[in-house]
Amino acid sequence: MSAVFAPFVYVLAAAGTIQGALIILSQFWPSIVETGTYQVFDVVSWSPFTFLPIFIAVTASKHFKTNTYTAIFANAALVAPGFSELAQRAGAGEAISFFGMPLSETVYTSTVIPAILLVWLLSYLERILERILPEAVTRLFTPLFSILIAVPLTIIVIGPLSAAGANVVATGYTALAVSFPA
Repeated sequence: MSAVFAPFVYVLAAAGTIQGALIILSQFWPSIVETGTYQVFDVVSWSPFTFLPIFIAVTASKHFKTNTYTAIFANAALVAPGFSELAQRAGAGEAISFFGMPLSETVYTSTVIPAILLVWLLSYLERILERILPEAVTRLFTPLFSILIAVPLTIIVIGPLSAAGANVVATGYTALAVSFPA
């Protein structure tokens, strides 16, 4: 985890500092929250957290020794506004199927584990595809097939499992906090 987060931890700290400044300003000047300037800086401060999987794609691709641009492409697909909209519609009860399976309501903005696992999976897929594809087509078809395999596997398996795991941890933490209050 430290190899993935260390290169951009100061970007997250800068964003948090902007958020802190906005909170302090809003305490002393409540009407500032309604200004366009405040709202723009609020969006700016949340952007690295919203697109965290893309930051993770860059650093994890270096750690797992895989193509950085393919990793960015795969994670960008998961945080694209259109995909988030589909997941929210599925969460609202709309029947959306993906390869004949109901689409999960998992939204990947601000996620860590699915992004890391996706890049890890890409690293294996790329190595396998580069071995089996003819050299004449490997530059195009390796990223193509990697995306066509890894993104659906993340949407169908990795994402929902990691979301379920996170819910188990959160439920356990809540149970401990209720049982043993501070």
